[in-house]
This record gives sequence, structure tokens and C-alpha cells, in this order.
Amino acid sequence: MKPFAGPRCFTASGHAAYDYICETMDSSFAEPMRRDCTDLTEAVIPSGHWMAQEQPIQVNAALAKWLAAKAPDAWPASSNDV
Repeated sequence: MKPFAGPRCFTASGHAAYDYICETMDSSFAEPMRRDCTDLTEAVIPSGHWMAQEQPIQVNAALAKWLAAKAPDAWPASSNDV
């Protein structure tokens, strides 16, 4: 398989610190993504399996940080910057 060069953020699909259903912290479950995505950003959210429902602020903060870093032209300027 050819590695995927585009940016990827691994939060919503894994790396919930206390997820025992889809465990990616100590297992090799995330290894294919690490191997096949050359521009992978990983974020750990202190939650269980339903991270977006359990820790919405942390999930949104991780996604916003990733978007600001990887797609700065697509990230809207704040009203303070105008």
C-alpha cells in the first residue's frame, strides 16, 4: 500500500485514554495508520470510548489546533484580527 501523504488527525477515531473498546494507547491497533499516513498528528483525549460526548471541549480544542496548524488558510481569522 502506498503511504497517504495528506494530513490526518487521529483523535475522533482513537486515542481515548480510557477506551477499553477500541484501545489504541498500549496496543498495536493504531500502527497501520502510523505506517500509512506520513503526516499524522495524534492527540490523546482523557475519555472513554465516546470521546466527543464525554469531552467535547477537549476534542474540539484538539481539532481546532490541528486545523490551525495544517490548514491555516482555511481557518477563519478572529474578529479581533480584522
